[in-house]
Amino acid sequence: MPDAWPSLDLCDWNATYDTLHMWTQIVGKTRLALAPAENHWWHACLYATPRGLTTSAIPNAEEPAFYAYAYPEPSGYSDHRVRPERAFCSRELRQFVLPYEVVRRAKSPDETLLAFCQSTYDVAADLGYWDRTALDRPAGVEMTRRRAAIPNGQRSDTPNAIDGRRLGL
Repeated sequence: MPDAWPSLDLCDWNATYDTLHMWTQIVGKTRLALAPAENHWWHACLYATPRGLTTSAIPNAEEPAFYAYAYPEPSGYSDHRVRPERAFCSRELRQFVLPYEVVRRAKSPDETLLAFCQSTYDVAADLGYWDRTALDRPAGVEMTRRRAAIPNGQRSDTPNAIDGRRLGL
């Protein structure tokens, strides 16, 4: 008789597990920062639905956006300008914000988002005196891709940059 339930060996879907773990941390920390505190941390919960994980409405998050921050925040971090021009520093959130619509409507969305990520990284790295030689990738070196296992047996290309172990998550 064939197995009624599929095998769920962690080694077969570890990359997916790591990615899901990282993204749930991002969503949870965003909700934790924006929602009013409730007892037992109920304001930071993720809920399982037939379509996946969700949160209830997140206050002050009416508009999707990309964000970047440095912790501990180097002195003068929030005073710097970053690219693109429509990116700004939210004093309330203590992070740089780039509205999703700015990226979506840009002539080159990929370049617009990359400019935001690179410029916020540059500010944090320079003001925080990070070892740029050890951390920065040489110009022109492309990120390698690896195959990430998905539990149902399908495969997906996943950039190494979202491997939670590599990020220390």
